[in-house]
Amino acid sequence: MKIRRFTPDGPVKHDSELPLVFIHINKTAGTTFSHMLFDLFSPEQIAPAYRGDFSALDVGRPQHRLYHGHMRYADWYHNGVPALPICMLRDPEARVVSQYKSFKNAANAKDAQRWLNGARGAKALEIARSSTFDEFLLSDFPPIRGHIDNIQVQFLSEGGAARNEDDVQTALRNITDALFFFGITDRYDDAMNLLSWQLADRVLPSSPSRNISKPETIEAVSPEAKAALERYTKWDKLLYTKANALFEERLRQVADGIV
Repeated sequence: MKIRRFTPDGPVKHDSELPLVFIHINKTAGTTFSHMLFDLFSPEQIAPAYRGDFSALDVGRPQHRLYHGHMRYADWYHNGVPALPICMLRDPEARVVSQYKSFKNAANAKDAQRWLNGARGAKALEIARSSTFDEFLLSDFPPIRGHIDNIQVQFLSEGGAARNEDDVQTALRNITDALFFFGITDRYDDAMNLLSWQLADRVLPSSPSRNISKPETIEAVSPEAKAALERYTKWDKLLYTKANALFEERLRQVADGIV
């Protein structure tokens, strides 16, 4: 297929037979985006969702044109095959609020528990459902903290960590140089227009809104919870700010008709 990808020298159009791999960061409008991607391919071209075991994906199977799931980019890099990685990014505080609401939603229990590993998953959901947002932020239970602690940097950094500014820089480098495409959830239409352009003006199927939380008014109240929220989004905010600037630059290049 024809694609356009961004390089240090500007966008380049060329042929590619590489599959797409959707790095699905939790609560970044991923379900809506996933279903749009699914509509681009026939069922046999879509690999099973990644659920922690790469061997279950049959990576490298020739007919697979789309891989997807909650995998870190570093995990795909070390276990996958050459591909065109894509992802969506979301405002970090809005993403944490959406994660809290998702864990509290009984309708999500079966799927959420599967992601959170058995008994520990059940415990995490139990904590979330009986907690205020402040209590959720102050929980020291690892499965909860793992889902709210700068998770966008975790998913995109070189080593799958979010400890310091170096991890932010490796995440930004991966977004800039390694990922084929990234979009901004809060600018979904612009993101879809950009993806269509990068797929050589392929018309993307319209997809009804699925699982995108409505604007939230939930806020941290106590000083301790506010501090926790700031700590859990510190590096994600830095990445998000830099990614937004890059997103704007790419939209400008498209508008200028560089390729």
